[in-house]
Amino acid sequence: MSATNDPATAVQRTFEACGQAFCRYFAVRTGRDVHLVDDLMQQLWLRAHLNARDLREDNAEPWLWRIAQNLLREHRRRKSRTPLDGAVAEPEFARAIAQRFDTEELPAELLARKEVRDQLLLALTELSAADQELLAGFYFEGRCQADLAALLSMSVRAVEGRLYRARLALRDKLAHLQS
Repeated sequence: MSATNDPATAVQRTFEACGQAFCRYFAVRTGRDVHLVDDLMQQLWLRAHLNARDLREDNAEPWLWRIAQNLLREHRRRKSRTPLDGAVAEPEFARAIAQRFDTEELPAELLARKEVRDQLLLALTELSAADQELLAGFYFEGRCQADLAALLSMSVRAVEGRLYRARLALRDKLAHLQS
């Protein structure tokens, strides 16, 4: 097996590309406990490398997401007597936000509410790393589409299309958010 087809290399490449997205995923769900996030990231890396032989290279990111979700579930089961301080999904509330997204621009005062932010963060961290980075760059870092295009080495039109699809994916995740 060549180095390009080596599962461990594919795991490492994907881990490096998506690491921040995994950190956000764990942070939102653990109340931003940096030690716990660090621990979960180390467990993710270790488990991925130990099971790399199960990986199909074209499926590395979804495979790592499943491992991350399983790690969080296992952690919650072990700590079931003491609930996590992180955001908790409220499916009905998230669906209501998604419906409002479809019909209107959400006002800043609504977006500033903690319960709305929690649902948005939960849904955002369910997206692919590329969609998370794009939405975070545009909405949270205030980068314009031209800056994102230069940063991502693509046309402004391509960024526009990816942003549109990422927003649709976010609405879908909100509408189907599970606890």
